[in-house]
Amino acid sequence: MKHTGAIVTVVKPVTNPSELFVDFQWRVSAAHDWKDWLDARGKPVSPFPKDWMETPAAVVLAFNHAVEHRQQTGPVLGEREGASKPYRPMQREHSALYRTFAALDYQDRDAIRAFANAYGLLGVPQQVQHVFVGRSQKAHTAVGEPHLVWAFEICLMQEAIWFADTRPKLRTQPDDRGRLDWLFKRQLQYVRVQPPNLDSASPRFSIQPLTLLSAMWLQLSLALTGGKRWIACKFCRRALEISTEGSGFRRHREFCSDVCKTKDYRRRKYTALKLATEGLSVAEIADRTDTKRTTIRKWLSGRSTRRTARAGD
Repeated sequence: MKHTGAIVTVVKPVTNPSELFVDFQWRVSAAHDWKDWLDARGKPVSPFPKDWMETPAAVVLAFNHAVEHRQQTGPVLGEREGASKPYRPMQREHSALYRTFAALDYQDRDAIRAFANAYGLLGVPQQVQHVFVGRSQKAHTAVGEPHLVWAFEICLMQEAIWFADTRPKLRTQPDDRGRLDWLFKRQLQYVRVQPPNLDSASPRFSIQPLTLLSAMWLQLSLALTGGKRWIACKFCRRALEISTEGSGFRRHREFCSDVCKTKDYRRRKYTALKLATEGLSVAEIADRTDTKRTTIRKWLSGRSTRRTARAGD
């Protein structure tokens, strides 16, 4: 074969699928606030009846009605002024974030705000309002993601997880398979493949979600492609992926982080010492705190209590 003199660049193969997402970062603001969306009279815009959020079906109807009539509603969740910090949602410790999102009570605005404070906004289009209301012409500004959109997206994620968990039954239900395809495609279209940087010593391509919401749908997609199961962190109850893949923890894992492990240790120790002052035996304390008896004895011997634990085991 005649040599053409062309330079051949070898692209590093991906041995760990999690490497594909290592470059994806999302920023989290210091805090978030809900702001009302006001009409010309200064009253919150809420064109739906009070029971519009009682069921997921009602949420979907309300969302579709707002889209069809181009209605903007509130309240909206926006970032508070202040510093923000980046994190990597596709890393192992966040691989079950989509389940945390789906577990939210979409009617509980405090729970939604807490999620945003921990992981950031979804990345959906924001509404912007700056109006002067009332006789005093007081300025009102609202910038953020509508509660209705959050509720809608939570409901769709819940639906997709339900479909995914019962997917063996979908083989005989083509309508359900079509619905599941639609659920995934509407957000996975916001996931982009980044070409490799050939100037790098180890060029590789990467996958970049454009929003936190699309990243969570990508997480669910990845969960469906491998043999994975989920457990709850013993302290914070956040879901942990247990699998042999790079995105998962090993079977013996009990906590999502060293911080939760330390907090659980302190909580069990505090509870054990408190129960000892109430006169419970070592065996009873061990049973209530899910701790070995040898550990309980060590804790009790290291600190005097008003009442010693009964000697009976």
